[in-house]
Amino acid sequence: MRSTMKLAILLLSLLLGSQASYAEQLLLKKVIPNAESQQAVCMDGSPAVFYIFQQEKQKNWLIMLGGGVPCDTLKHCERTLESKINMTSSKARWKYIKGKGLLSSNQNHNPTFANWNKVFIPQCSMDVWVGKQKASAKTHGLAFQGGSIVHATIQALKDLGLKQAGNLLMLGNSAGGIGVMNHIDWITSQLPNTKVKGLTDGSWILDTQPFPSRNTIHYDIQTRFSTLSMSIDDDCAKAYPNDTWRCIMGEHVYPHIQAPIFTRISQTDPVHLKRLGIPRHPSAEQNTYIQKHATDICQSLVPVNNFFSLQDTPHTVIKNNRVFSLAYQGQSFYDAITQFMQTPKDDIKITDCSFTKSTQ
Repeated sequence: MRSTMKLAILLLSLLLGSQASYAEQLLLKKVIPNAESQQAVCMDGSPAVFYIFQQEKQKNWLIMLGGGVPCDTLKHCERTLESKINMTSSKARWKYIKGKGLLSSNQNHNPTFANWNKVFIPQCSMDVWVGKQKASAKTHGLAFQGGSIVHATIQALKDLGLKQAGNLLMLGNSAGGIGVMNHIDWITSQLPNTKVKGLTDGSWILDTQPFPSRNTIHYDIQTRFSTLSMSIDDDCAKAYPNDTWRCIMGEHVYPHIQAPIFTRISQTDPVHLKRLGIPRHPSAEQNTYIQKHATDICQSLVPVNNFFSLQDTPHTVIKNNRVFSLAYQGQSFYDAITQFMQTPKDDIKITDCSFTKSTQ
Protein backbone atom coordinates (compact mmCIF):
# COMPACT_ATOMS: atom_id res chain seq x y z
CA MET A 1 0.00 0.00 0.00
CA ARG A 2 2.77 2.43 0.96
CA SER A 3 4.68 1.70 -2.24
CA THR A 4 1.50 2.27 -4.25
CA MET A 5 0.91 5.59 -2.47
CA LYS A 6 4.51 6.68 -3.04
CA LEU A 7 4.17 5.82 -6.71
CA ALA A 8 0.95 7.81 -6.94
CA ILE A 9 2.58 10.82 -5.25
CA LEU A 10 5.56 10.56 -7.59
CA LEU A 11 3.33 10.43 -10.66
CA LEU A 12 1.28 13.37 -9.38
CA SER A 13 4.40 15.46 -8.75
CA LEU A 14 5.70 14.66 -12.23
CA LEU A 15 2.34 15.60 -13.73
CA LEU A 16 2.19 18.89 -11.83
CA GLY A 17 5.76 19.64 -12.77
CA SER A 18 4.96 18.97 -16.41
CA GLN A 19 1.91 21.25 -16.21
CA ALA A 20 3.95 23.98 -14.56
CA SER A 21 6.58 23.69 -17.28
CA TYR A 22 3.85 23.90 -19.91
CA ALA A 23 2.20 26.86 -18.17
CA GLU A 24 5.48 28.76 -18.34
CA GLN A 25 5.24 28.54 -22.13
CA LEU A 26 1.88 30.32 -22.24
CA LEU A 27 1.12 33.99 -22.74
CA LEU A 28 -2.01 35.32 -21.02
CA LYS A 29 -4.50 37.56 -22.83
CA LYS A 30 -5.09 41.03 -21.39
CA VAL A 31 -7.48 43.69 -22.65
CA ILE A 32 -5.90 47.11 -23.01
CA PRO A 33 -7.20 49.22 -20.09
CA ASN A 34 -9.56 51.99 -21.21
CA ALA A 35 -9.13 50.84 -24.78
CA GLU A 36 -12.17 52.64 -26.16
CA SER A 37 -11.23 56.02 -24.66
CA GLN A 38 -7.78 55.69 -26.25
CA GLN A 39 -9.25 54.54 -29.59
CA ALA A 40 -7.24 51.32 -29.16
CA VAL A 41 -9.89 49.24 -30.90
CA CYS A 42 -10.04 46.61 -33.60
CA MET A 43 -11.63 47.11 -36.97
CA ASP A 44 -15.03 46.05 -35.58
CA GLY A 45 -14.74 48.38 -32.57
CA SER A 46 -13.92 45.68 -29.98
CA PRO A 47 -11.13 46.58 -27.50
CA ALA A 48 -7.68 45.47 -28.63
CA VAL A 49 -5.77 42.89 -26.58
CA PHE A 50 -2.23 41.72 -25.99
CA TYR A 51 -0.70 38.50 -24.67
CA ILE A 52 1.98 38.54 -21.98
CA PHE A 53 4.36 36.14 -20.24
CA GLN A 54 6.17 37.91 -17.40
CA GLN A 55 8.67 36.76 -14.79
CA GLU A 56 9.31 38.48 -11.49
CA LYS A 57 12.39 40.74 -11.46
CA GLN A 58 13.07 40.17 -15.16
CA LYS A 59 14.18 43.46 -16.75
CA ASN A 60 14.49 42.35 -20.38
CA TRP A 61 11.50 42.40 -22.74
CA LEU A 62 10.48 41.13 -26.17
CA ILE A 63 7.41 42.73 -27.75
CA MET A 64 6.13 41.40 -31.07
CA LEU A 65 3.68 43.12 -33.41
CA GLY A 66 1.78 40.46 -35.35
CA GLY A 67 1.57 40.24 -39.10
CA GLY A 68 -1.35 40.35 -41.50
CA VAL A 69 -1.66 41.62 -45.07
CA PRO A 70 -3.60 44.91 -45.07
CA CYS A 71 -6.99 45.09 -46.71
CA ASP A 72 -6.45 47.12 -49.86
CA THR A 73 -9.92 48.62 -50.36
CA LEU A 74 -12.83 49.35 -48.03
CA LYS A 75 -14.86 46.64 -49.76
CA HIS A 76 -12.02 44.20 -49.12
CA CYS A 77 -11.95 45.35 -45.49
CA GLU A 78 -15.68 44.66 -45.15
CA ARG A 79 -15.26 41.18 -46.62
CA THR A 80 -12.34 40.51 -44.28
CA LEU A 81 -14.46 41.59 -41.31
CA GLU A 82 -16.83 38.75 -42.12
CA SER A 83 -14.31 36.07 -43.12
CA LYS A 84 -11.29 36.59 -40.82
CA ILE A 85 -12.57 37.50 -37.37
CA ASN A 86 -9.17 37.12 -35.66
CA MET A 87 -7.68 39.70 -38.03
CA THR A 88 -10.46 42.23 -37.45
CA SER A 89 -11.74 41.63 -33.90
CA SER A 90 -10.70 40.56 -30.41
CA LYS A 91 -13.98 38.79 -29.67
CA ALA A 92 -12.82 35.27 -30.55
CA ARG A 93 -9.30 35.47 -29.14
CA TRP A 94 -8.10 32.59 -26.94
CA LYS A 95 -7.33 33.26 -23.27
CA TYR A 96 -3.83 31.84 -23.69
CA ILE A 97 -1.41 31.31 -26.56
CA LYS A 98 1.84 29.39 -26.65
CA GLY A 99 4.98 31.35 -27.40
CA LYS A 100 6.77 30.12 -30.53
CA GLY A 101 9.94 31.16 -32.30
CA LEU A 102 11.59 34.06 -30.49
CA LEU A 103 8.62 34.10 -28.09
CA SER A 104 9.40 30.55 -26.95
CA SER A 105 10.44 29.84 -23.36
CA ASN A 106 12.32 26.70 -24.44
CA GLN A 107 15.89 27.10 -23.16
CA ASN A 108 17.26 24.56 -25.62
CA HIS A 109 15.84 26.31 -28.66
CA ASN A 110 15.87 29.91 -27.49
CA PRO A 111 18.71 30.28 -24.96
CA THR A 112 19.13 34.04 -25.41
CA PHE A 113 15.52 35.11 -24.93
CA ALA A 114 13.81 32.19 -23.17
CA ASN A 115 13.64 33.97 -19.81
CA TRP A 116 12.80 37.43 -21.11
CA ASN A 117 9.35 38.92 -20.53
CA LYS A 118 7.38 38.41 -23.73
CA VAL A 119 4.45 40.24 -25.27
CA PHE A 120 2.56 39.43 -28.45
CA ILE A 121 0.17 42.04 -29.87
CA PRO A 122 -2.09 40.45 -32.51
CA GLN A 123 -3.08 42.67 -35.41
CA CYS A 124 -6.82 43.30 -35.64
CA SER A 125 -6.93 46.53 -37.65
CA MET A 126 -5.55 45.42 -41.05
CA ASP A 127 -3.60 48.67 -41.43
CA VAL A 128 0.03 47.55 -40.84
CA TRP A 129 -0.08 49.17 -37.38
CA VAL A 130 -0.12 52.77 -38.64
CA GLY A 131 -3.83 53.62 -38.84
CA LYS A 132 -5.30 56.41 -36.78
CA GLN A 133 -8.81 56.71 -38.16
CA LYS A 134 -12.04 56.46 -36.20
CA ALA A 135 -15.03 54.56 -37.48
CA SER A 136 -17.33 56.79 -39.52
CA ALA A 137 -19.59 56.80 -42.55
CA LYS A 138 -16.46 57.56 -44.58
CA THR A 139 -14.87 54.31 -43.40
CA HIS A 140 -18.12 52.29 -43.75
CA GLY A 141 -18.26 52.06 -39.97
CA LEU A 142 -14.84 50.39 -39.66
CA ALA A 143 -12.06 51.56 -37.34
CA PHE A 144 -8.41 51.63 -38.40
CA GLN A 145 -6.49 52.29 -35.23
CA GLY A 146 -3.31 50.19 -35.44
CA GLY A 147 -1.11 53.10 -34.41
CA SER A 148 -3.35 53.89 -31.44
CA ILE A 149 -3.21 50.22 -30.37
CA VAL A 150 0.60 50.29 -30.31
CA HIS A 151 0.71 53.48 -28.23
CA ALA A 152 -1.95 52.30 -25.77
CA THR A 153 -0.29 48.89 -25.33
CA ILE A 154 3.09 50.45 -24.57
CA GLN A 155 1.46 52.69 -21.97
CA ALA A 156 -0.26 49.67 -20.38
CA LEU A 157 3.00 47.72 -20.32
CA LYS A 158 4.80 50.60 -18.62
CA ASP A 159 2.42 50.11 -15.70
CA LEU A 160 3.35 46.40 -15.70
CA GLY A 161 7.06 47.09 -15.39
CA LEU A 162 8.23 47.99 -18.89
CA LYS A 163 9.32 51.45 -17.72
CA GLN A 164 12.03 49.75 -15.63
CA ALA A 165 13.23 47.60 -18.55
CA GLY A 166 16.95 47.21 -19.17
CA ASN A 167 16.58 45.93 -22.74
CA LEU A 168 13.67 45.91 -25.15
CA LEU A 169 13.69 44.13 -28.51
CA MET A 170 10.72 45.22 -30.62
CA LEU A 171 9.85 42.49 -33.11
CA GLY A 172 7.65 42.66 -36.15
CA ASN A 173 6.82 39.86 -38.56
CA SER A 174 5.53 40.90 -41.97
CA ALA A 175 3.14 43.86 -41.46
CA GLY A 176 4.27 43.98 -37.84
CA GLY A 177 7.71 45.09 -38.95
CA ILE A 178 6.20 48.11 -40.69
CA GLY A 179 4.71 49.03 -37.32
CA VAL A 180 8.07 48.55 -35.60
CA MET A 181 9.82 50.89 -38.03
CA ASN A 182 7.18 53.59 -37.66
CA HIS A 183 6.87 53.48 -33.85
CA ILE A 184 10.27 52.47 -32.49
CA ASP A 185 11.60 56.01 -32.07
CA TRP A 186 8.42 57.01 -30.21
CA ILE A 187 8.75 53.91 -28.02
CA THR A 188 12.38 54.83 -27.31
CA SER A 189 11.25 58.28 -26.21
CA GLN A 190 8.86 56.66 -23.73
CA LEU A 191 11.62 54.53 -22.18
CA PRO A 192 14.62 56.84 -21.64
CA ASN A 193 16.46 54.36 -19.41
CA THR A 194 16.00 51.35 -21.69
CA LYS A 195 18.17 50.08 -24.55
CA VAL A 196 15.61 49.73 -27.36
CA LYS A 197 16.33 47.90 -30.61
CA GLY A 198 14.12 46.63 -33.42
CA LEU A 199 13.92 43.50 -35.56
CA THR A 200 11.78 43.30 -38.69
CA ASP A 201 11.08 40.11 -40.64
CA GLY A 202 9.56 40.06 -44.11
CA SER A 203 8.64 43.74 -43.77
CA TRP A 204 10.99 45.49 -46.23
CA ILE A 205 8.78 46.83 -49.04
CA LEU A 206 10.21 48.61 -52.06
CA ASP A 207 8.57 51.53 -53.83
CA THR A 208 8.68 49.71 -57.12
CA GLN A 209 6.75 49.18 -60.32
CA PRO A 210 4.64 45.99 -60.26
CA PHE A 211 4.76 43.48 -63.09
CA PRO A 212 2.35 44.51 -65.88
CA SER A 213 -0.80 42.52 -65.29
CA ARG A 214 -4.39 42.85 -64.14
CA ASN A 215 -3.14 42.52 -60.56
CA THR A 216 -3.60 45.96 -58.97
CA ILE A 217 -3.06 45.08 -55.29
CA HIS A 218 0.09 47.21 -55.16
CA TYR A 219 -1.73 50.26 -56.49
CA ASP A 220 -4.82 49.60 -54.38
CA ILE A 221 -2.67 49.58 -51.22
CA GLN A 222 -0.98 52.80 -52.32
CA THR A 223 -4.36 54.45 -52.91
CA ARG A 224 -5.75 53.21 -49.61
CA PHE A 225 -2.85 54.47 -47.52
CA SER A 226 -2.91 57.78 -49.38
CA THR A 227 -6.34 58.46 -47.88
CA LEU A 228 -5.86 56.83 -44.45
CA SER A 229 -5.16 58.99 -41.41
CA MET A 230 -1.92 57.54 -40.06
CA SER A 231 0.32 57.46 -37.00
CA ILE A 232 3.79 57.13 -38.52
CA ASP A 233 7.38 58.08 -37.81
CA ASP A 234 7.47 61.87 -37.32
CA ASP A 235 10.61 62.47 -39.37
CA CYS A 236 9.37 60.33 -42.24
CA ALA A 237 6.06 62.20 -42.22
CA LYS A 238 7.95 65.51 -42.49
CA ALA A 239 10.01 64.15 -45.38
CA TYR A 240 6.90 63.11 -47.34
CA PRO A 241 4.17 65.60 -46.33
CA ASN A 242 2.14 64.91 -49.49
CA ASP A 243 2.96 61.20 -49.79
CA THR A 244 2.94 59.86 -46.24
CA TRP A 245 1.97 56.43 -47.62
CA ARG A 246 5.65 56.04 -48.58
CA CYS A 247 6.44 55.61 -44.88
CA ILE A 248 5.03 52.07 -44.95
CA MET A 249 7.97 51.18 -47.22
CA GLY A 250 11.25 50.25 -45.60
CA GLU A 251 13.50 52.05 -48.06
CA HIS A 252 11.70 55.35 -47.30
CA VAL A 253 11.19 55.16 -43.53
CA TYR A 254 14.50 53.54 -42.56
CA PRO A 255 16.70 56.63 -43.17
CA HIS A 256 14.64 58.55 -40.59
CA ILE A 257 14.84 55.97 -37.78
CA GLN A 258 17.26 56.70 -34.92
CA ALA A 259 16.93 53.38 -33.03
CA PRO A 260 19.03 50.41 -34.21
CA ILE A 261 17.11 48.12 -36.58
CA PHE A 262 17.95 44.61 -37.81
CA THR A 263 16.12 43.71 -41.04
CA ARG A 264 15.52 40.27 -42.54
CA ILE A 265 14.06 40.08 -46.02
CA SER A 266 14.02 37.39 -48.69
CA GLN A 267 14.96 38.83 -52.06
CA THR A 268 12.34 36.55 -53.63
CA ASP A 269 9.73 36.95 -50.91
CA PRO A 270 6.61 35.19 -52.28
CA VAL A 271 4.16 37.45 -50.42
CA HIS A 272 5.67 40.64 -51.83
CA LEU A 273 6.03 39.16 -55.31
CA LYS A 274 2.34 38.22 -55.27
CA ARG A 275 1.47 41.81 -54.34
CA LEU A 276 3.54 42.91 -57.35
CA GLY A 277 1.61 40.65 -59.74
CA ILE A 278 3.83 37.56 -59.87
CA PRO A 279 1.98 34.20 -59.76
CA ARG A 280 3.17 31.04 -58.02
CA HIS A 281 4.40 29.58 -61.33
CA PRO A 282 6.02 32.50 -63.18
CA SER A 283 6.77 32.72 -66.87
CA ALA A 284 10.25 33.34 -68.28
CA GLU A 285 9.47 37.06 -68.52
CA GLN A 286 8.23 37.10 -64.94
CA ASN A 287 11.38 35.29 -63.79
CA THR A 288 13.41 38.12 -65.31
CA TYR A 289 11.32 40.56 -63.26
CA ILE A 290 11.93 38.48 -60.11
CA GLN A 291 15.70 38.61 -60.58
CA LYS A 292 15.56 42.36 -61.21
CA HIS A 293 13.52 42.77 -58.02
CA ALA A 294 16.09 40.73 -56.07
CA THR A 295 18.82 43.04 -57.33
CA ASP A 296 16.75 46.05 -56.31
CA ILE A 297 16.32 44.59 -52.81
CA CYS A 298 20.09 44.21 -52.53
CA GLN A 299 20.70 47.77 -53.66
CA SER A 300 18.12 49.14 -51.23
CA LEU A 301 19.98 47.46 -48.36
CA VAL A 302 23.28 49.26 -49.05
CA PRO A 303 22.61 52.02 -46.45
CA VAL A 304 21.16 49.56 -43.89
CA ASN A 305 23.42 48.82 -40.91
CA ASN A 306 22.12 45.37 -39.97
CA PHE A 307 20.42 42.88 -42.25
CA PHE A 308 20.03 39.22 -43.19
CA SER A 309 18.97 38.79 -46.80
CA LEU A 310 19.07 35.71 -49.01
CA GLN A 311 17.25 34.87 -52.22
CA ASP A 312 15.20 31.75 -51.57
CA THR A 313 14.00 31.94 -47.96
CA PRO A 314 10.49 32.13 -46.43
CA HIS A 315 8.45 35.30 -45.99
CA THR A 316 8.86 35.25 -42.19
CA VAL A 317 10.63 33.02 -39.65
CA ILE A 318 10.77 34.77 -36.25
CA LYS A 319 7.42 33.40 -35.08
CA ASN A 320 8.29 29.75 -35.75
CA ASN A 321 11.19 27.35 -35.32
CA ARG A 322 12.78 28.28 -38.64
CA VAL A 323 14.33 31.23 -36.83
CA PHE A 324 16.64 28.76 -35.06
CA SER A 325 17.81 26.91 -38.19
CA LEU A 326 18.13 29.65 -40.79
CA ALA A 327 21.79 30.21 -41.68
CA TYR A 328 24.08 31.22 -44.52
CA GLN A 329 27.58 29.79 -44.95
CA GLY A 330 27.63 28.78 -41.30
CA GLN A 331 26.35 32.16 -40.11
CA SER A 332 23.22 31.69 -38.01
CA PHE A 333 20.37 34.20 -38.13
CA TYR A 334 19.57 33.47 -34.48
CA ASP A 335 23.18 34.05 -33.40
CA ALA A 336 23.19 37.29 -35.38
CA ILE A 337 20.06 38.45 -33.52
CA THR A 338 21.77 37.62 -30.22
CA GLN A 339 24.86 39.56 -31.27
CA PHE A 340 22.75 42.49 -32.39
CA MET A 341 20.94 42.65 -29.05
CA GLN A 342 23.79 41.89 -26.67
CA THR A 343 26.64 43.98 -28.07
CA PRO A 344 27.02 47.58 -29.19
CA LYS A 345 28.27 46.38 -32.59
CA ASP A 346 26.05 47.82 -35.33
CA ASP A 347 27.30 46.31 -38.58
CA ILE A 348 25.82 42.84 -39.14
CA LYS A 349 25.44 42.02 -42.82
CA ILE A 350 24.66 38.41 -43.75
CA THR A 351 23.70 38.09 -47.39
CA ASP A 352 24.24 36.45 -50.74
CA CYS A 353 23.96 39.86 -52.42
CA SER A 354 27.03 40.41 -54.56
CA PHE A 355 28.05 43.71 -52.95
CA THR A 356 28.89 42.18 -49.55
CA LYS A 357 29.03 38.83 -47.81
CA SER A 358 30.53 39.99 -44.54
CA THR A 359 29.31 40.03 -40.98
CA GLN A 360 32.40 41.84 -39.75
